[in-house]
Amino acid sequence: MNVWFGADRTVISGNTITECGQAGVYTQQVTNLVVADNTVSGCQLRGIEVDGSARGSLPRSGQAVGVSITGNVATNCVGHINVLSARDVTVVGNRVENPNASRAVSCVAVHQGSTKAVVVGNHLRQAHPSHPAVFVDTASVDVTLAWNAVEAAVPYQAPADTVIIRRSGAGQIRTDGKLIAVGGIGVGNSVAATTPGAVVRKIEVFSSTGQSLGWVPVYNSIT
Repeated sequence: MNVWFGADRTVISGNTITECGQAGVYTQQVTNLVVADNTVSGCQLRGIEVDGSARGSLPRSGQAVGVSITGNVATNCVGHINVLSARDVTVVGNRVENPNASRAVSCVAVHQGSTKAVVVGNHLRQAHPSHPAVFVDTASVDVTLAWNAVEAAVPYQAPADTVIIRRSGAGQIRTDGKLIAVGGIGVGNSVAATTPGAVVRKIEVFSSTGQSLGWVPVYNSIT
């Protein structure tokens, strides 16, 4: 299914697409696009691709704007959900799997200068041992990856300014960047103590604007 440049307010929904020789769903420099509740499998290119790039000879605008990709199932394609040169992108609630351990393709990729993209609440399974399930290139900015359920040897490959929030274990939440708690941090495991031991570590702390305030000591014991 193709949606060419210039289209506005297009909805692609409720389709079953299997074993295409190209991408299952391919769109160009469109605006206000919704791709929802489709099942795409076995395609020879990407399962769902939003291509807002300025490549080729067509009179393209160079960016797709306002894209929602939600509730889709994509599996066993040569690439699955692929977003290029797009702004204001939401990728939410999809189930994506690369079951081929020898096929180095991502489940979700955001690249070629995409910006203001949110990838949240997806179920992603990657069989390849070294290729990331989620890929963000260094030209893409203002990207958030949060609360995705990822089964992969390499869950994410993304630049340092990408916000990543994920479950890292039973009862654990991990972010690879700074966590700014403007209202303060409360804990439920404090107990009375008076005598610190030796300092063995230090933890850098930051202001609400992300500026370093200095270091907090970590003691080997406190009694």
